[in-house]
Amino acid sequence: MKYVGIYGNSNPNFIKDWVEVQDETTTTSPPTFSGRTCTFSGAYNLRFYLTKLGTTSNPQYKISRIRLVPQRISWVHRIPDTTASQDFYAQLSVSFHETPQDDSEFIPKPPNRLPKLSRNVLYPFFIYDSAATFGQVFAVGLLAALFLVL
Repeated sequence: MKYVGIYGNSNPNFIKDWVEVQDETTTTSPPTFSGRTCTFSGAYNLRFYLTKLGTTSNPQYKISRIRLVPQRISWVHRIPDTTASQDFYAQLSVSFHETPQDDSEFIPKPPNRLPKLSRNVLYPFFIYDSAATFGQVFAVGLLAALFLVL
């Protein structure tokens, strides 16, 4: 596991929708043996760091960082013959941690559903004038509509 999507529906073609897993298992110390006990990194904790985004009434979470952290455990041979095989169980745990939102994180407001029209959208038929009354604007608009129909 190298990358994990930061959202539930991350785009596989958009690199910013993915975060790399920080694998700390490469820096583990070698196993130690003492009699029938072997101590080594046999348990792993996958830590998800989440950042809350959006409004307080409808928060959304984004994965900001992931770490795979090894934990040292001790296994004890219970069979008198230490060369005989014995079953041991590996452990994997998952933990979630909430981190504060970064101040540099910019969340743009949603786009307007209707495009903005210029004031002179009816230019050949009407030029915006702040002194024009509603009746004048309506009359010019009606004339423009009749002209287009005929």
